[in-house]
Amino acid sequence: MEHEITVSQKPNYLHIKLTGKNNPLSIAGYIEEMIQISKQHNSSMLLIEGNLRGLSLNFLDIYHIVSDTIRKRLDPIRTVAYVNGNPNRSAQNSKFAETVASNRGLMLKIFTNIAEAESWLEEIIQTGQILT
Repeated sequence: MEHEITVSQKPNYLHIKLTGKNNPLSIAGYIEEMIQISKQHNSSMLLIEGNLRGLSLNFLDIYHIVSDTIRKRLDPIRTVAYVNGNPNRSAQNSKFAETVASNRGLMLKIFTNIAEAESWLEEIIQTGQILT
């Protein structure tokens, strides 16, 4: 099995579980699938529970993935809470990805557990910070 994506519709967002390889080409494919899923469900908010296998990406790969993805137009996606299921991932890489996304108009926050990600999404909804 190359990768697996499962989707659960929550009241205000989609909860997507993703397993697969952690490399730039695979991630680009996952993103394309998630964009299509978001369009089908007309959802602008995602909670992605990722469990990707492989080495961490370098800053250049992260920059290109985030920049290229946003350049392709993520409609309708505006807000993403990403739960990184791999405890060996770099906190610096996560912060870098958040910064690149923010500078390009995507609310992205990376978490280590589901409860924190859900709380962040609920706070976004309750405070009206949802980007349109």
